[in-house]
Amino acid sequence: MTFGMTDDMIMDRVFRGFDKDNDGYITVSEWVYGLSVFLRGTLEEKMKYCFAVFDLNGDGFISKEEMFHMLKNSLLKQPSEEDPDEGIKDLVEITLRKMDHDHDGKLSFADYERAVREETLLLEAFGPCLPDPKVTALRAQGRDQHVMQELQPRTSWSGKWSDDSRSPTENSC
Repeated sequence: MTFGMTDDMIMDRVFRGFDKDNDGYITVSEWVYGLSVFLRGTLEEKMKYCFAVFDLNGDGFISKEEMFHMLKNSLLKQPSEEDPDEGIKDLVEITLRKMDHDHDGKLSFADYERAVREETLLLEAFGPCLPDPKVTALRAQGRDQHVMQELQPRTSWSGKWSDDSRSPTENSC
């Protein structure tokens, strides 16, 4: 399940975001907590999560080099461009002008948070790290239809379960 994300570097960072104890494994509780933030988290939770994904070296800042690396991996290369890295460098500079409120040449969480609160589209400024809403909506719709189909035969109670003769109290879910 990739939630519409395809960049290996971002997927690795997403994994690390879920793996809270950094042991290289995701426990059930880490998975449940991660999915909770991932799918239904508040803006504050999603900002903390996305910032951690984008902070590649874990130093508490998103540097120009980290921005360049993430943008280079997430943007489509145009065959006509002579030096695509120049365009990415320009984009990094534009991003810093927009998001670096303390003008220190890197993004702290405070810079990132302020920029995202001003413009929520900047939440995933350096690449997709949250599920694509269209993908999750389609999956949820399909899951809801499946659940409704499963529940359909049990909507009219005949006094016993269709798969066995136990009473409802003995066969409760």
